[in-house]
Amino acid sequence: MEFNIENLQKCKTITECSKLLGYSYYNATVKEKLIQACESIGFDLWSHLENINKNKQKFCLSCGKPLNRRQYKFCCTSCSATYNNKNRKHSAETKEKIRKSTIKYQQEHPEVFAKFINAGIQSSLNRAKNFDIAFSHLGQNKQKVCPVCHKEFTARTYSTKYCSKECVSKSTEVKEILRQKQLERVKQGIHSGWQSRNITSYPEQFWMNVLKNNNISFEREKHVGKYFLDFVISINDKLIDLEIDGKQHKYQDRLESDCIRDKFLKSEGYIIYRIDWNEINSDKGKKLMKNKINKFIDFVNFL
Repeated sequence: MEFNIENLQKCKTITECSKLLGYSYYNATVKEKLIQACESIGFDLWSHLENINKNKQKFCLSCGKPLNRRQYKFCCTSCSATYNNKNRKHSAETKEKIRKSTIKYQQEHPEVFAKFINAGIQSSLNRAKNFDIAFSHLGQNKQKVCPVCHKEFTARTYSTKYCSKECVSKSTEVKEILRQKQLERVKQGIHSGWQSRNITSYPEQFWMNVLKNNNISFEREKHVGKYFLDFVISINDKLIDLEIDGKQHKYQDRLESDCIRDKFLKSEGYIIYRIDWNEINSDKGKKLMKNKINKFIDFVNFL
């Protein structure tokens, strides 16, 4: 096509204008040549392109607000979510989760749930996590008391119970929930196993040094049946299973499993000797551990 005003007026993009000069692409060099060519025939290229863009005004598909040139379909992420969620179909599993969650909330907060219904915003119950949105309808306070440190703090959401991540990590309730989830994974057979089996813990390393310093031979992580033994000590044809127990062994279910384990090992001819690990950072802790060491050495010498 010939490079003239008539053909330039038909172009809708700057790339199409470049093609009239014989270029199939657009860069800084082509831009400079295109400007010079347009000036030579008295054509205002930029005004022409600006008028085309004005006539191609787009509007938000959700709220109808005019879009700028960097916006494609929606003016904001909120409009995008609102528009797309209308046509979103939940699976039967997801619907069941939503139903159970709503019933649970209704049972735990009947007064709050009733106010939501009366206000005509029941559908926003699952989305109203922010106090500024939800509590504006209820007239309730954002202040809560942390159950761990007992300090008053300003909560940001309905589900916020703790004032900080540190308090979450210290919460016995959270620890118990995580422990139950882990046990459930073990029952279902999807637990990947304890990743620390091949890693020697500090208490175990400490007792390895104790045994070596007292010239007591031992075997580490011996596999007997389905169990792994911390230390196996053989003295005068007698086998000692020395176990260094952390605080997890004090849980009721762990006590029961340890009882079953010990009964099995006794039937295999092992003498079970358990030592509760305690921290040794203080003088009191060091003294307590020293007494445990002396007691165990006396037991070995007796055999």
